[in-house]
Amino acid sequence: MKKRIALALLGALRVMASVPTVASAPTLEKRHHKYFLRFTYTEEVTLTKTPVKEQIICSVVFHEKGEKHPYLTEDEHLEVGDKVLVQAGPYKQELPGKIVSIDYYRKEDLPEEMGDIGEILKKIEE
Repeated sequence: MKKRIALALLGALRVMASVPTVASAPTLEKRHHKYFLRFTYTEEVTLTKTPVKEQIICSVVFHEKGEKHPYLTEDEHLEVGDKVLVQAGPYKQELPGKIVSIDYYRKEDLPEEMGDIGEILKKIEE
């Protein structure tokens, strides 16, 4: 029994070594007449390059007098009037649009009516 647990432990440690995390030693636990290994680890993940306090929301139009649609971006170099490529519609088509305004919000202060905001894919060079 101890040999099987040791082999399982070695296999699990090999898998963990390939993940870029900080892991502590696994803990062997016995529950309901069975043995389990509990692994704990800490992983540092960057969710966005923009500071958490500030999110950049660009209003994009697809036609000259069309409706404004909000899109999230991390690109601090975008300006009003830039042409961008975004995913729009129910089938997430890639469509060109034009930025008509740029607003900065703290993440917790985003207006609720914005709902699920898409992202700007890239700036279209003219």
